[in-house]
Amino acid sequence: MDKEKDVLRRQLLMRPQTTPEPEISRYMIRHLECYGKKMKIFCYCSTPAEPDTWEIINFCLANGFPLSVPFCKNDSSMKARCIQSREELTPGLFGILEPPKNAPIMRNPEIIIVPGLAFDRQGYRIGKGRGYYDRYLRYTWGVSIGLCFHDFLLPSIPRDGWDVPVDFVVTRNGLFESER
Repeated sequence: MDKEKDVLRRQLLMRPQTTPEPEISRYMIRHLECYGKKMKIFCYCSTPAEPDTWEIINFCLANGFPLSVPFCKNDSSMKARCIQSREELTPGLFGILEPPKNAPIMRNPEIIIVPGLAFDRQGYRIGKGRGYYDRYLRYTWGVSIGLCFHDFLLPSIPRDGWDVPVDFVVTRNGLFESER
């Protein structure tokens, strides 16, 4: 299965730059506004090839949501480290913005916003192949939500035994519960 995933991953990485889909982050913000309390959020810091999360991050920071972002280590582990402002972020292990390594760890985030190159309707994803999110999701109880460009919500994605599906996928057309 690894070979199939690697071929798909290479195809997805070679795709032309996707047009921004601001509806994805706006949908997430509307979803967060519906809760009567400030949920603990763990959100990735997007790169240009991923659905933009900066509007979500700005919303959380401006509205008092406890917010954490990934801090990745060489051993393929990842921690949800809290931030109070975007100015705390600096390029990390893969050039992706990260919090300081001594930032407080967020325990038990309630919503985990997950990146992916593509997702399927069962909630499985193709990431960049390092397994950080599969390892993290295996040991957390929060609701996981994948953000996906509409054209990359696929009918099926090759999967291995260690792959962990997300609970929901958001595209510009709305939120889809994983069909597991």
